[in-house]
Amino acid sequence: SQKDNKMDKDGVSGYVHSKFYDEYVEAISEFVRIPSLNPIFDQEWQVNKSLEKQCQHLVGYLEKQEIQGVKYHALVDEKRTPFLIVTIDPFNSPKNKEECVLMYGHMDKQPFLDGWITDPCEPVIKDGRLYGRGSSDDGYAFFTAVLSVKACQAQNKSHPSIVITIEGSEEGMIDDLLYYLENYKGLLGKPTIVVCLDSVSFTEETLTITSCLRGCITFDIYAQVAENNMHSGMGGGICPNVYNILNCALARVQDFKTQ
Repeated sequence: SQKDNKMDKDGVSGYVHSKFYDEYVEAISEFVRIPSLNPIFDQEWQVNKSLEKQCQHLVGYLEKQEIQGVKYHALVDEKRTPFLIVTIDPFNSPKNKEECVLMYGHMDKQPFLDGWITDPCEPVIKDGRLYGRGSSDDGYAFFTAVLSVKACQAQNKSHPSIVITIEGSEEGMIDDLLYYLENYKGLLGKPTIVVCLDSVSFTEETLTITSCLRGCITFDIYAQVAENNMHSGMGGGICPNVYNILNCALARVQDFKTQ
């Protein structure tokens, strides 16, 4: 009934709120304290092992939740950034054995850059908001995914098979994600839906769900119509216009009317 559904939502919501202030905030604060930059922004990443420390921190949080049916694989292949795979068996859900939810996030951060009033690796809570590098991109992802599962189990609510993947090289052009997905695809099952916990929210009051993303393509394009430069008074209208050629070529890649 609608009443039962309302009570279910209140129970799960109440559990999340209690754990948010009891454990979640401290976990994400510790995430901020660990300067987990990927190889593009930290040349000493293999020496200071901050990415591995971050991965261990995530595992520590996971273990404290005592989730039923959970297994994890903290992978650190040679010359690769860490990659964490968490698998969780279906809970109280015999009808959803074939369903599999894949959740994604990343443990590496953007570089610290300038303009910080406080230390970017020291979490600061001001006016109800937590400030610190990596807290929103993408520190919340893992803790949110784990807490959502724990909330379901704590309230005896069903959930399907769940896989959580957390990479260590999202911020930059590194192919470690593809490497791990290809080499450890046996751990991923057959996802029926992918939830990427790394997007934007326009307001604090509205849950924002991004259903699709448009990618970005970077390339060099070269067009030549003559061996030498030509004055417009001599070649205009006779020699093909390079800009028109390029415009036509780009129009084949992107529809400027809709995009």
